[in-house]
Amino acid sequence: MKTRCWKLGVVFLLLASFCNGALAQNLIWDADPTLAGTQDGSGVWSTTTNTWWTGSANTIWNNSIPNGAIFGSGSDQAGTVVLGEPIVCANIRFNAPGAGNYTTCR
Repeated sequence: MKTRCWKLGVVFLLLASFCNGALAQNLIWDADPTLAGTQDGSGVWSTTTNTWWTGSANTIWNNSIPNGAIFGSGSDQAGTVVLGEPIVCANIRFNAPGAGNYTTCR
């Protein structure tokens, strides 16, 4: 019985560490999710719009996962990103946009 509990405990810990690490990622701001790839530009940062690029598809921001936010894809004019609600993120990185500068506000 002790061996079985020990094995289950190890499996649980491995699954928990895999799930926590696998979900968090760096997402790139995509001002126009109707176009392929990422576009610099203005918009509202919220948990209801799919303005974040995973590297293969657009997704919504999830406050329960400590993702990193990247602004500046070098494609278009930067703009103002308004926080539409309180946002939780692990880090924010500003790369060079196609032109201009990013401004964030609430």
